[in-house]
Amino acid sequence: MFLLPPQSAWAQSSPQAQLQEGDRAFAQKKYRQAQQIYQQVLEKNNLSSAQVLLRLAYINEVQEQYPETLYYLSLYYRQKPHPQVLKHLEALALQAKLKGYETNEWELALAYYYQYQERLIWGLSTLGALGFVILLYFRGRGFPVSSWLGWGLVLFLLAGFVLTIFSKQAPEVIIGQNQTYLMDAPTAAAQVVGILDKGHKLPIVGQEDVWYRLQWEDRAVFVHRANLKLIP
Repeated sequence: MFLLPPQSAWAQSSPQAQLQEGDRAFAQKKYRQAQQIYQQVLEKNNLSSAQVLLRLAYINEVQEQYPETLYYLSLYYRQKPHPQVLKHLEALALQAKLKGYETNEWELALAYYYQYQERLIWGLSTLGALGFVILLYFRGRGFPVSSWLGWGLVLFLLAGFVLTIFSKQAPEVIIGQNQTYLMDAPTAAAQVVGILDKGHKLPIVGQEDVWYRLQWEDRAVFVHRANLKLIP
């Protein structure tokens, strides 16, 4: 059993001080205390540092709370994408018999891209700008300019455009409640086409008021947002 500081003192302390207290509890392997502190900081201050998310994932995995582990690890991946994180998500989901975490070569390649996307886009932008300056300089001086330089500049701009398209990961949701109904329309009066327990991950297709339109087993379904955890 553990006790948090008095509520008034806790509320007045800064988020950084609260996180430090959680870190001390984590270092002492007081995982339940650290978990409660981290979760309160995340909920009240909307802070989601990669370190805190990874520690929450670890704490829940130690307790074999796999749906929560997958949730925090998925949030961590959004901040720190890496192929090993995807593989661990897939392994945990397989162990817990949860769907939506299967990976393929394309997703692993995207993970490498997400890991270095800022450097790639910066490098291409720099080279494109340099090529544009060289092109203007030669034309201003009246020198003949090879068509290859112009086409090269176009290719760099096109590559930058393509990389920008893939720079944002598509939002997903994780089922947050057991016995969650999958509906065939965005209304409580719609037909139930399936029931899922918490932990399954689904891609977002759209949203209608409080209902999310999701993709599940090659069909569109609707789930009330109160039953979902968003992976933005």
